[in-house]
Parts: sequence; C-alpha cells; structure tokens
Amino acid sequence: MQNLLAIETAFLNAENTKNLFKLKEVKRLKMNVENANDRKFAYSFELGKVMAEAVQNYESEEGKRLMSESGISWKKEEFYEKAFGFKKSNACRLIKFAGLGEEKVQEFNAFVDSARAEGKHVSRGVKECLAWAKGEDILGAEGEEGAEAEAKCVFTMSFRRADVDGGKNISVRVKADGSVEGSTKEEIEFAIAYLQSKLA
Repeated sequence: MQNLLAIETAFLNAENTKNLFKLKEVKRLKMNVENANDRKFAYSFELGKVMAEAVQNYESEEGKRLMSESGISWKKEEFYEKAFGFKKSNACRLIKFAGLGEEKVQEFNAFVDSARAEGKHVSRGVKECLAWAKGEDILGAEGEEGAEAEAKCVFTMSFRRADVDGGKNISVRVKADGSVEGSTKEEIEFAIAYLQSKLA
C-alpha cells in the first residue's frame, strides 16, 4: 500500500481492523486473482505461438491444397473465427504478442515484478505487454479480466429510431483507447443529424 498517512497505516495494521474488514482474506484472494492472471498471460503466449504456426500452415501450399480438396475457401478472417473461435482482432493480438519472442516477454515479466514490488499497480496482460513493447507507459493501466478487458467507455449515444420512423435502433460507444463500437457510420450520421435538428 502506498500514499498512506501514519494513522492510516496503523489502522490497517491493527488486528481488529484486519479481522473486521477481512483484510487478510482480501489480500490472499487478490493474490490468487493476480496469480490466475499471470497464468493466463503465460498460456496466452503459448496460444499465440501455436496460432502463428497454424496461420503459416494456412498460408502454405499444403494448407491451400487441403482446404481446396475439402471444398473450403476461407479468407483469413474466417479461418480465425471458424478454426480458432477468435475474432480477427483477438487472433492478431495473440499472434503479435507471441511474435515479441520469449526474451522480450521475460523482460516484461521482470518489469511487472519490479513495479509490483514497488507497490505500483500494473497488470500482466497481453495488451499491457504489447503497449510496453511499443514504449507506452502502462503503470496503473487497467488489467485484462475475463476473456477480454473492456476499455473504459467515454462516450455513448443511443437512438430509438424504431419509435421515430420504424427504422433500426442506433447506438455508438467510444472507448478511452479510441475504439468505436456500435452501428454503421451512416446510421450514426443519421442519428447525429436527427439530434442536431432537435437542438436547432
């Protein structure tokens, strides 16, 4: 713990505080969660290596022949989704992660261990490792939880178009990392135009 006043440190170190607020159990379970995330990180690296090899085989003459003989004509995106069960972005991220190589990943692990020893929060995740490898500051970054971490949503808009003209409802979400999810660009432009007409 860091940035604690002396009175706060004394309070948190008192046995009755630890017992009442379950501080020991929380700390133990927090460590279990971190350890599970650390294991997930290692498995993700192995998964990325195997997927990279599979993609090379997909692109090889033998892979093309095997698919052709079976009547399969998948584009790479379909291959990721149908063979691996991953969307293209997730598959590419794992493959890129594995492409960093074991030495770079071990450097990242050492960085995370060092930061944690200093009391800093840093997650051992695929996104964090890729960002760190690009030289980005990841201290205090939100870690991956579940299958994929959700970036913080900074803007949302929804338009119940069905109630206005019977059209398809429209929504958009912009996340802190700049990614945009939701309806098509044309639908969003329609929703914005509708909003502007009501603000005029």
